[in-house]
Amino acid sequence: MNPVALLVCSCSVASALLVSPLQGQRVASGPRMSAPCESRRAVLAGAFAAVLPLAASAATVKQSKDELVAEQKVVQDLDKAINVERSQSRSDATTLSALNDKYLEALSKGKKKEAKDIQAQIKTLEAKVEVEDTDLKTLMATEAKEVQKEKSLFAKFKEAKAAELAQLNRAQIDAEEVALKEVVGGDNVAVVGKYLK
Repeated sequence: MNPVALLVCSCSVASALLVSPLQGQRVASGPRMSAPCESRRAVLAGAFAAVLPLAASAATVKQSKDELVAEQKVVQDLDKAINVERSQSRSDATTLSALNDKYLEALSKGKKKEAKDIQAQIKTLEAKVEVEDTDLKTLMATEAKEVQKEKSLFAKFKEAKAAELAQLNRAQIDAEEVALKEVVGGDNVAVVGKYLK
Protein backbone atom coordinates (compact mmCIF):
# COMPACT_ATOMS: atom_id res chain seq x y z
CA MET A 1 0.00 0.00 0.00
CA ASN A 2 1.55 3.29 -0.98
CA PRO A 3 1.54 6.40 1.23
CA VAL A 4 -1.08 8.22 -0.86
CA ALA A 5 -3.51 5.33 -0.53
CA LEU A 6 -2.85 5.30 3.20
CA LEU A 7 -3.66 9.00 3.40
CA VAL A 8 -6.90 8.62 1.43
CA CYS A 9 -7.92 5.63 3.53
CA SER A 10 -7.21 7.52 6.75
CA CYS A 11 -9.24 10.52 5.62
CA SER A 12 -12.19 8.35 4.65
CA VAL A 13 -12.02 6.55 8.00
CA ALA A 14 -11.99 9.89 9.79
CA SER A 15 -14.98 11.09 7.79
CA ALA A 16 -16.87 7.89 8.54
CA LEU A 17 -16.21 8.26 12.27
CA LEU A 18 -17.53 11.80 12.46
CA VAL A 19 -20.99 12.13 13.93
CA SER A 20 -22.63 15.45 14.54
CA PRO A 21 -26.03 16.05 16.13
CA LEU A 22 -28.86 17.48 14.08
CA GLN A 23 -29.77 21.11 14.66
CA GLY A 24 -32.30 21.61 17.38
CA GLN A 25 -31.47 18.36 19.17
CA ARG A 26 -29.87 18.26 22.54
CA VAL A 27 -26.51 16.66 22.81
CA ALA A 28 -26.55 13.86 25.34
CA SER A 29 -23.72 13.53 27.75
CA GLY A 30 -21.31 10.84 26.61
CA PRO A 31 -18.35 10.66 24.33
CA ARG A 32 -17.30 14.10 23.17
CA MET A 33 -17.30 14.52 19.39
CA SER A 34 -14.91 17.04 17.89
CA ALA A 35 -15.40 19.22 14.88
CA PRO A 36 -14.75 17.55 11.51
CA CYS A 37 -12.02 20.03 10.69
CA GLU A 38 -9.99 19.12 13.77
CA SER A 39 -10.13 15.39 13.20
CA ARG A 40 -9.17 15.69 9.55
CA ARG A 41 -6.18 17.82 10.51
CA ALA A 42 -5.18 15.19 13.05
CA VAL A 43 -5.54 12.41 10.50
CA LEU A 44 -3.47 14.32 7.97
CA ALA A 45 -0.80 15.07 10.57
CA GLY A 46 -0.73 11.43 11.64
CA ALA A 47 -0.62 10.23 8.04
CA PHE A 48 2.26 12.53 7.12
CA ALA A 49 4.14 11.49 10.25
CA ALA A 50 3.57 7.86 9.27
CA VAL A 51 4.72 8.39 5.67
CA LEU A 52 8.21 9.56 6.63
CA PRO A 53 9.49 6.18 7.91
CA LEU A 54 7.69 4.44 5.04
CA ALA A 55 9.87 6.25 2.50
CA ALA A 56 12.97 4.76 4.13
CA SER A 57 11.34 1.34 4.13
CA ALA A 58 10.47 1.65 0.43
CA ALA A 59 14.09 2.57 -0.32
CA THR A 60 15.29 -0.54 1.52
CA VAL A 61 12.87 -2.75 -0.44
CA LYS A 62 13.95 -1.16 -3.73
CA GLN A 63 17.63 -1.63 -2.88
CA SER A 64 17.02 -5.28 -1.92
CA LYS A 65 15.11 -5.88 -5.14
CA ASP A 66 17.83 -4.22 -7.25
CA GLU A 67 20.51 -6.39 -5.61
CA LEU A 68 18.40 -9.50 -6.21
CA VAL A 69 17.82 -8.65 -9.88
CA ALA A 70 21.54 -7.99 -10.40
CA GLU A 71 22.41 -11.32 -8.80
CA GLN A 72 19.82 -13.14 -10.93
CA LYS A 73 21.49 -11.62 -14.02
CA VAL A 74 24.89 -12.91 -12.85
CA VAL A 75 23.44 -16.41 -12.38
CA GLN A 76 21.78 -16.28 -15.82
CA ASP A 77 25.06 -15.27 -17.47
CA LEU A 78 26.92 -18.07 -15.69
CA ASP A 79 24.23 -20.53 -16.75
CA LYS A 80 24.63 -19.44 -20.39
CA ALA A 81 28.42 -19.81 -20.16
CA ILE A 82 28.02 -23.29 -18.66
CA ASN A 83 25.67 -24.31 -21.46
CA VAL A 84 28.15 -23.07 -24.08
CA GLU A 85 30.99 -25.00 -22.40
CA ARG A 86 28.88 -28.16 -22.18
CA SER A 87 27.91 -27.87 -25.84
CA GLN A 88 31.55 -27.39 -26.86
CA SER A 89 32.60 -30.30 -24.67
CA ARG A 90 30.01 -32.59 -26.27
CA SER A 91 31.09 -31.49 -29.74
CA ASP A 92 34.76 -32.12 -28.92
CA ALA A 93 33.92 -35.53 -27.41
CA THR A 94 32.14 -36.49 -30.63
CA THR A 95 35.09 -35.28 -32.72
CA LEU A 96 37.51 -37.16 -30.44
CA SER A 97 35.52 -40.35 -30.87
CA ALA A 98 35.58 -39.96 -34.66
CA LEU A 99 39.35 -39.29 -34.62
CA ASN A 100 39.92 -42.40 -32.49
CA ASP A 101 37.98 -44.46 -35.03
CA LYS A 102 40.06 -42.97 -37.89
CA TYR A 103 43.26 -43.64 -35.96
CA LEU A 104 42.37 -47.31 -35.42
CA GLU A 105 41.36 -47.64 -39.07
CA ALA A 106 44.66 -46.10 -40.23
CA LEU A 107 46.61 -48.47 -37.98
CA SER A 108 44.69 -51.50 -39.24
CA LYS A 109 45.45 -50.52 -42.85
CA GLY A 110 49.12 -49.96 -42.01
CA LYS A 111 49.15 -46.21 -42.74
CA LYS A 112 51.63 -45.16 -40.07
CA LYS A 113 52.16 -41.57 -41.24
CA GLU A 114 48.40 -40.87 -41.35
CA ALA A 115 47.99 -42.59 -37.95
CA LYS A 116 50.74 -40.38 -36.49
CA ASP A 117 49.02 -37.20 -37.78
CA ILE A 118 45.68 -38.36 -36.37
CA GLN A 119 47.36 -39.20 -33.05
CA ALA A 120 48.72 -35.61 -32.85
CA GLN A 121 45.22 -34.25 -33.52
CA ILE A 122 43.83 -36.54 -30.81
CA LYS A 123 46.41 -35.34 -28.25
CA THR A 124 45.67 -31.68 -29.08
CA LEU A 125 41.93 -32.26 -28.80
CA GLU A 126 42.32 -34.22 -25.52
CA ALA A 127 44.28 -31.29 -24.03
CA LYS A 128 41.55 -28.90 -25.19
CA VAL A 129 38.82 -31.12 -23.67
CA GLU A 130 40.74 -31.25 -20.39
CA VAL A 131 40.94 -27.44 -20.26
CA GLU A 132 37.24 -27.20 -21.11
CA ASP A 133 36.36 -29.66 -18.34
CA THR A 134 38.38 -27.62 -15.84
CA ASP A 135 36.65 -24.43 -17.00
CA LEU A 136 33.27 -26.12 -16.74
CA LYS A 137 33.96 -27.28 -13.17
CA THR A 138 35.10 -23.77 -12.23
CA LEU A 139 31.98 -22.22 -13.76
CA MET A 140 29.72 -24.71 -11.99
CA ALA A 141 31.40 -24.03 -8.63
CA THR A 142 31.06 -20.27 -9.19
CA GLU A 143 27.42 -20.70 -10.17
CA ALA A 144 26.72 -22.71 -7.00
CA LYS A 145 28.17 -19.87 -4.89
CA GLU A 146 26.17 -17.27 -6.81
CA VAL A 147 22.97 -19.29 -6.42
CA GLN A 148 23.53 -19.35 -2.66
CA LYS A 149 24.07 -15.59 -2.73
CA GLU A 150 20.88 -15.21 -4.79
CA LYS A 151 18.92 -17.24 -2.22
CA SER A 152 20.32 -15.08 0.56
CA LEU A 153 19.35 -11.89 -1.30
CA PHE A 154 15.88 -13.28 -1.95
CA ALA A 155 15.44 -13.94 1.77
CA LYS A 156 16.66 -10.39 2.50
CA PHE A 157 14.17 -9.02 -0.04
CA LYS A 158 11.32 -10.99 1.55
CA GLU A 159 12.30 -9.67 4.99
CA ALA A 160 12.39 -6.07 3.73
CA LYS A 161 9.02 -6.53 2.04
CA ALA A 162 7.51 -7.99 5.23
CA ALA A 163 8.99 -5.16 7.31
CA GLU A 164 7.54 -2.61 4.91
CA LEU A 165 4.12 -4.25 5.13
CA ALA A 166 4.32 -4.28 8.93
CA GLN A 167 5.25 -0.58 8.90
CA LEU A 168 2.35 0.21 6.58
CA ASN A 169 -0.04 -1.66 8.83
CA ARG A 170 1.35 0.08 11.93
CA ALA A 171 1.09 3.49 10.22
CA GLN A 172 -2.51 2.81 9.24
CA ILE A 173 -3.39 1.72 12.78
CA ASP A 174 -1.65 4.80 14.23
CA ALA A 175 -3.55 7.10 11.86
CA GLU A 176 -6.83 5.44 12.79
CA GLU A 177 -6.02 5.79 16.50
CA VAL A 178 -5.25 9.52 16.03
CA ALA A 179 -8.55 9.95 14.20
CA LEU A 180 -10.37 8.02 16.90
CA LYS A 181 -8.86 10.21 19.65
CA GLU A 182 -9.99 13.32 17.82
CA VAL A 183 -13.50 12.00 17.24
CA VAL A 184 -14.30 10.51 20.63
CA GLY A 185 -11.86 12.40 22.81
CA GLY A 186 -8.83 11.20 24.74
CA ASP A 187 -10.82 9.99 27.76
CA ASN A 188 -13.07 7.70 25.76
CA VAL A 189 -10.44 6.11 23.51
CA ALA A 190 -9.86 3.18 25.84
CA VAL A 191 -13.61 2.47 26.07
CA VAL A 192 -14.17 2.65 22.31
CA GLY A 193 -10.82 1.03 21.49
CA LYS A 194 -11.67 -2.27 23.14
CA TYR A 195 -14.56 -2.72 20.71
CA LEU A 196 -12.31 -2.12 17.70
CA LYS A 197 -9.66 -4.73 18.45
